[in-house]
Amino acid sequence: MQVLIIGCGGTGSALIKEFARYLSNKKHNNDVSVTLIDGDIIEEKNLDRQAFTVSDLNHNKAEAMAFAVKEVFDVDFYHYPYYITRVEQMEDLLRKGNGTIIIGCVDNHHCRQVLHQIFEEQSSIVYIDAANEYQTGEVVVAIKVNGIVLSPDRAAYFPEILDKRQKSVEELSCEEMNQSSPQHIVTNMLAANICLAQMLNILDGDFSCGGIYYFDAFKSDIHKGCLLYTSPSP
Repeated sequence: MQVLIIGCGGTGSALIKEFARYLSNKKHNNDVSVTLIDGDIIEEKNLDRQAFTVSDLNHNKAEAMAFAVKEVFDVDFYHYPYYITRVEQMEDLLRKGNGTIIIGCVDNHHCRQVLHQIFEEQSSIVYIDAANEYQTGEVVVAIKVNGIVLSPDRAAYFPEILDKRQKSVEELSCEEMNQSSPQHIVTNMLAANICLAQMLNILDGDFSCGGIYYFDAFKSDIHKGCLLYTSPSP
C-alpha cells in the first residue's frame, strides 16, 4: 500500500508522528510505503502548533519530518520537498500496481483541485482530506474501487473548491499566505486523529468508513454525515 501525505504543517505533522509510531510496532510496517510531501520551510511561528523543534528551523517540513520519524521510531518515510501544483507531479509519484491512500492536510484549494483530478482519474484510490479553522472542521473520506465511487471527495460537499480562480501556493503573495485562518493545536490534533483512524480502517480492509466527519475540537464533538451519491454512467 502506498500512502502519500500532502502537507506537513499543523494537521500533517501530528498525523505523521502518530502514524510512524503505529507503523513502528505493527504488522503493516513492511507493507506500507509512505511519502511526505510539502514545499514549505519551517519558521519560528510554526513551533507553537506543529511537531517541529528549534533545531528544525529553516529546513523543509517534509524532509524534517522524514528525518524525525527515522530517528525516533526507526521507520523510513520518503520525502518530496515541493508543493503540489500540477497533476503531473502526482502522476509521477503514484506507483502502479499498489493500492493508494492520499491524505491531504493542506489549506489551499488549488492543491485540492489537483487531488480531485487524481481521484477522478484513478480506478481504485482512497483520498482523505482534512480542513479546519480555529476549532471546527471536516475530514472527508473518499473511496473509489474498480471505477465505482463508494463515497465522493470534498468537491461533492463543497463544489466551490473547484473554482478555477483559486491560486496555487506558489502564486500567493506573502501577505495572502499570512491571512490564512488561525488554527488551534487541539483542532489540528483532532483532525489528524480522525484521518489516522480512518486510514487504519482502510489498511485493515474496512471500506465502510467513507463519508464526511464534522468536528468541534473544543466541544469534543465528532459526527459523521454522508452524501447520497450515484457514480455517473460510463
